[in-house]
Amino acid sequence: MHQLNGAMTVQFSQHVGAMYMYRFMAEFELKGNLFYTVAFD
Repeated sequence: MHQLNGAMTVQFSQHVGAMYMYRFMAEFELKGNLFYTVAFD
C-alpha cells in the first residue's frame, strides 16, 4: 500500500509540476509579447 501511495504521490507531483511549468511558460510568453508590442510599436 505504501509503495502504491508513493507512486501516486510522484505521479501527482509530476502532473502539478507540468501544469505549473506550462502556466509559467504561457505567462512568460504573454509578458514577452506585451513587452515586444510596447518596445517595437
